[in-house]
Amino acid sequence: MPKICFLGDSSSTHIKRWCQYFKEKRWEVSLISFSSEKIQGIDCYNFSTKIKQYGGNWQYLKYLFKIKRTVRKINPDIINSHYLTSYGLVGVLINFKPHVTSTWGSDILATPFRNKFYYFLTKGVLKKVSLITSDSNFMTNMILNFGIKKIKIITQPMGVDEDIIKNSAYDRDKFFTNKEVKILSLRAMKKNSNVDLIIKTLRKLIDADKSKKYILNIANKGIEESYLKTLVKTLKLDNSVNFLGFLNREKLISEMKRNDIYISIPISDSTSVSLLEAMGIGLYPIVSNIPGNREWITNGVNGSLILVPLQSEQLSSLILSLISKKDYIKKALGFNFKLINEKAIWKNNMKIIENKYKELIKQ
Repeated sequence: MPKICFLGDSSSTHIKRWCQYFKEKRWEVSLISFSSEKIQGIDCYNFSTKIKQYGGNWQYLKYLFKIKRTVRKINPDIINSHYLTSYGLVGVLINFKPHVTSTWGSDILATPFRNKFYYFLTKGVLKKVSLITSDSNFMTNMILNFGIKKIKIITQPMGVDEDIIKNSAYDRDKFFTNKEVKILSLRAMKKNSNVDLIIKTLRKLIDADKSKKYILNIANKGIEESYLKTLVKTLKLDNSVNFLGFLNREKLISEMKRNDIYISIPISDSTSVSLLEAMGIGLYPIVSNIPGNREWITNGVNGSLILVPLQSEQLSSLILSLISKKDYIKKALGFNFKLINEKAIWKNNMKIIENKYKELIKQ
């Protein structure tokens, strides 16, 4: 039975999914984390601080000896760090091989370009790891742009659980036919996500169309939460916006199925798992026109790509124009359901990654 040790945030849904996948495949799974949360059925080693994805917290350096000792105790065949500029760095500093690091998006697309220090830190980690996993072609090309020779990358979207999307897209025949239009935002409440623009768009929709009730459901948390709640009050949208907080996976999927439109308009991102889930479940996607989204959405075919930044009037006009296009919407949802089943099923994509890990262990 092979042994894998993950380095990552135990409170993250993505980490939980990776751990559970390998557990179900009969690997011995351990997790070292700077988050205090435990994962059922996984041997978790939790340390007393937490790495911030965006820097500013170097306390973990004093735990390197303890982490190295813990890894020696676990004696894994392979370690897999998640988020390159934090846990990936830890994996490099404890000098264990084989070491796979999984990139998540901003650790490649944003953090390295904050300053020269982060750029060379990122490049240094990329040089030292045995394999890099990337969830989009765009992010893979960004990694290759660091110019590292003999770099090994596997490109696979993390994907969608098959059981949550069965026939979902074809259950949406009544899309926009009732008196409510429900819009869902799942991005973290931070500047990059432009959640404030979605709130302002809701105000425009309500003012422009009295024939329907427009509801915005915001499911996540973040540093702009207080500002966004104040904005809702200022725009008198208290009865039209629901702040749902951070939802666990089961509640998140249930919430998706209750909505009509999925809006995600960050300035930068890689492949978003929530976008793939929304497409599979049958929400109409409106997303920012960035490379990661263009790998999945063709504007006017299976969703809408919009240039960010834009004005709330432009976004509200787009949504209003969609209301009358029921045939197009139904066709787009069917297209997405087929696309996700062909290219983004979690267990199929993870099997490719698992086999690559087995190859590394043999080597």
